[in-house]
Amino acid sequence: MRDLVIVFGSSSAITNPHHHHRRCYATAPESNRKTKPSPSLTKLLPSLPQQHSASSPAPVSATHSLSSHFSNVVRWIPDGSLEYYADFASKLAEDGRIEDVALIAETLASESGANVARFASMVDFDLLSKAISSNLRQGKIESVVYTLKRIEKVGIAPLDLVDDSSVKLMRKQFRAMANSVQVEKAIDLLEILAGLRFKIKELVDPFDVVKSCVDISNPQLAIRYACLLPHTEILLCRIIHGFGKKGDMVSVMTAYEACKQILDTPNMYIFRTMIDVCGLCGDYVKSRYIYEDLLKENIKPNIYVMNSLMNVNSHDLGYTLKVYKNMQI
Repeated sequence: MRDLVIVFGSSSAITNPHHHHRRCYATAPESNRKTKPSPSLTKLLPSLPQQHSASSPAPVSATHSLSSHFSNVVRWIPDGSLEYYADFASKLAEDGRIEDVALIAETLASESGANVARFASMVDFDLLSKAISSNLRQGKIESVVYTLKRIEKVGIAPLDLVDDSSVKLMRKQFRAMANSVQVEKAIDLLEILAGLRFKIKELVDPFDVVKSCVDISNPQLAIRYACLLPHTEILLCRIIHGFGKKGDMVSVMTAYEACKQILDTPNMYIFRTMIDVCGLCGDYVKSRYIYEDLLKENIKPNIYVMNSLMNVNSHDLGYTLKVYKNMQI
């Protein structure tokens, strides 16, 4: 049976694992290696029809996706080749090509009967961890996050691949994104990392994220982020207050309605913040709406909420006295 050889722009090579005891590595003159850029794995992986002779290699197709090509390899090679795939993935990791490693993992995970746990146990974690760090040093935070999500499908724990130095690199890039127009992309990535059990609060200052969301007048985005963190109610108050200082009462009410959906139990700190913001924006009518909302839910406001309500409505002595009497009940 003929050996299949797939040549990469680095030291990585793939051979037919029917003959995995005979590995063929394509060689090139040293001068070529130094000057030829590392091509994309997508462009170098050939199609696999077996009728090609050894003297007539399979053509390279730049239009077909790597996923299609690699899936063909997986179906063609028997199940006993997981060691081969793990070695191949490790070589790609050594070259820093984490997206190609992720594609191998993702494709194997989609194959019924593939022992992905065995594959994961044989991949060189040290090389993969170094590749993650290398990509982060190049500013490729988005590539890293999506790679971590994809390789988890074969049981590779993302947290095991991100050491302290990588966390510092992630923190630096997320903080830069949080303070720019890229805040939405940052939150998209943080949602993925939260699903991978990363500690989101350690990656970026929550107040910086909220400030950026307020600056772009996007309460929904701010609420999405707040839901990623413990003590969500504290951050929700910050969101409400931030939009209140801006005088954006529409966004304040959007955040308030979201709070009622998100929180399991009433939070007096949020109600007090809402009423204070109504006073800040000069909308005493909305403060009464908040109070009536509490009464409809058979919730007894605490003294701090009532004091805020009276302060906001201090111009209306009749209403203030009515609130004061309700406090005595």
